[in-house]
Amino acid sequence: VSTQSTGILKMSEVYKIAAAALERILQKKASIKTAIFNDNINNNNNSKTTKSVFALVSETLKFCSIIDQVIELTPTAKKDFLNVSKYLIYIVLYDFLFGKKQISGGGILKKKILNNKTQLLSSVVRLKIKAKARTDLELLPLHLRNTIKLPKYIRVNSIKIDIDTVFTSLQQSFPEAQYDELFPNFLITLPNDSDLHENKLILNGSIVIQDKASCIPAVVLNPSQNSFVIDTCAAPGNKTSHLAAIMNNTGRIFAFEKDSKRVIILRKTIQRTGVTNVIALHQSFLDSDPNDPKFHQVEFILVDPSCSGSGIVGRIEDLINEDGSSEEINQPEANEDQRLTNLSAFQISVLLHACKFPNVKRISYSTCSIHEQENEMVVEKLLKQTNNKWKLEKIIPNWHRRGLDKYSFGKDCIRTIPNEDNTTGFFVACFVKADQINLNQNLQSKSQSQSQSQSKSQSKSQSKSQSKSQSKSQS
Repeated sequence: VSTQSTGILKMSEVYKIAAAALERILQKKASIKTAIFNDNINNNNNSKTTKSVFALVSETLKFCSIIDQVIELTPTAKKDFLNVSKYLIYIVLYDFLFGKKQISGGGILKKKILNNKTQLLSSVVRLKIKAKARTDLELLPLHLRNTIKLPKYIRVNSIKIDIDTVFTSLQQSFPEAQYDELFPNFLITLPNDSDLHENKLILNGSIVIQDKASCIPAVVLNPSQNSFVIDTCAAPGNKTSHLAAIMNNTGRIFAFEKDSKRVIILRKTIQRTGVTNVIALHQSFLDSDPNDPKFHQVEFILVDPSCSGSGIVGRIEDLINEDGSSEEINQPEANEDQRLTNLSAFQISVLLHACKFPNVKRISYSTCSIHEQENEMVVEKLLKQTNNKWKLEKIIPNWHRRGLDKYSFGKDCIRTIPNEDNTTGFFVACFVKADQINLNQNLQSKSQSQSQSQSKSQSKSQSKSQSKSQSKSQS
């Protein structure tokens, strides 16, 4: 769109700012927060305008694929929109069709939309009939309709700071701050609407905004200090930096990321959080050689592969990844079965490749999905295809929600449900090499045997001592 156009200049300033932010987000040049709060796009605007832009962009992102379908069903509008920025179209059409149901200000685009008003509205009706949707909201995938407001979880980066110092600092601005019940040693909960985008602890990497469920994989993998670890699909790096904190920044973590833009984000996360034990590798984990000498000491592998994202509840942070890339949130669901089949095939391939590393002992597997096909079914395939060389460890026993009962191993896995557990929908399992379990059981059995032997010896000694004492007393 020519910014010289008088029509464009008459348009609402909020629309223009929102379109500029949306363009940077969808082109993966900025995260949502950076595009709206930190970019130069709206540096001269007040907080009221910024909040309006944030709300408009957030809602538009949910409806982008729906708007694309509406335009495809409306040939006259598609022709009229040829020379107009698609980002501006997304913003203004969202407001007209699904938002306020009207267009603020003037401008050429408003005229084009109103000229096609009847046809556009008719296309929305056709989409609703096809999807059997009674409302605009029902046009969206289930996870985007969800309006659950989850707490904002703050993971304290122990590499840089201790949790009590952070808690004291946050309480000054957020009196409702609390230590998390499940992970009180590193996680703090804040109200959903807590604004931290300019907080110095965020900016210097002392704290990380990370959902509670997302913290579970690193916790259950539990790599020891000075160990060697692999993070198979690492960007944006939150789990990687969490692993580093658990390891007290010792040992070595090989963090794989095949996407060139996401690996930059991964490296920025590593740098910001003060992590020094990570080697970021710009390649697919599936292309790695398990017999490469540099991986010989790897004992722990974290597998958190691409998934459907069906456990995500439509929070603004989850509409677009931190690197600006789509999480397939807005993809049409017409081929959902095929999509799940493809995803589960990829997930099992990553797990099977992880099993090839000669000295690996523990593998954590996680998804932000609620689908059995990506969770228990993947676990079952791994156990069968490795001829039961791997077994599941029962993780976080005090967590109430386990895997599906229909599987014998369900009790060993963890599930989370957003509206009941106040966290993203997640699935986590931890594989342990069977011979390692047998070794541990033998060691425990030997230890118990020695303990029982010592107990019997002490009992005999005490009996002899008592007998001698009684003998002396009688004499």
